[in-house]
Amino acid sequence: MFNERIYAQTDGEVETIILQLGLTDEQIAQLYQVDRQFSPKLDELYPAWNQAQEELEVLIRSEDASESEVRKKYEEVESLRRQVSELQFERRMAIREILRPEQRLPYEEYIEQRIAESDS
Repeated sequence: MFNERIYAQTDGEVETIILQLGLTDEQIAQLYQVDRQFSPKLDELYPAWNQAQEELEVLIRSEDASESEVRKKYEEVESLRRQVSELQFERRMAIREILRPEQRLPYEEYIEQRIAESDS
């Protein structure tokens, strides 16, 4: 059964949400496809965004950086932030299309909880 293969590849939390939502094998496969579609680009953008933010902070504190250098770096940070935000939104919309209406709220609550736990 496909679910058993997925469970073997996931941590306990993911397995729990799969069971709680009552996801079908097809939904699980579609969710993994969405992950494969969006994760590589996000994995590339997050470090670039963090690096640009750190560089901006250095420039802001610098005695030698010109205003134009700081503004240019700020624009880079904002461009990366927008790209991340747009990809996150598109990923959420793709997931929304996969989930049944009654699965959407519990899934969003699960994601919010995981984000809160990763921030602490």
